[in-house]
Amino acid sequence: MNRADSDYISPENYIKVHESYMTGFYERKIVLEDNLEFERVSTEVMTLIGAIILPGDLKLYVEKYFVIQVSDNRTEYMVTTSYDYQLSFAGYSSSDVFRYDNDHVHSTKGHSSEFHKHEFDPPGTQKKGFPIEIGFLKWPPLNLVIEEAYQYFLDYVETGKVDIAKLGKKRESAPLALRGEVKTSEND
Repeated sequence: MNRADSDYISPENYIKVHESYMTGFYERKIVLEDNLEFERVSTEVMTLIGAIILPGDLKLYVEKYFVIQVSDNRTEYMVTTSYDYQLSFAGYSSSDVFRYDNDHVHSTKGHSSEFHKHEFDPPGTQKKGFPIEIGFLKWPPLNLVIEEAYQYFLDYVETGKVDIAKLGKKRESAPLALRGEVKTSEND
């Protein structure tokens, strides 16, 4: 599907699709907690902001902005205007794993494209040759980013290729659930 076509969806349908994906991720134990929240900021703007906790102390921060437009037949549809998906280890500073974004001025940061991906290996140290251009038609929707984050867990954390102990001292912070900021499979 062409990226340009895939974003033209009503806000209600977008939320239903999102909730369906999240339900599946909870059932498969890919997502352990989340505090993602849609907010209708105005008649023309909606956001999706929050974090997702995955196995292996991985945390995916999500920040998406949508413009809501009205078609000729008075049907609302929304289009993503900016996004930031950032995977890191929860509670550790300088532990970024990857980030997809288009939410900063790329020309001043050495980016070849507004739509790009950063990768870090070891966590916190950007790989040579990154960021890489991914282009408008190839930036991934959130469900694919969650799948990629889980695959990172399987390939690197669960196998021991990334030693969490080497990330340094973990900052003390309450899990999302203890701060009352989370949806889990138990309280949905």
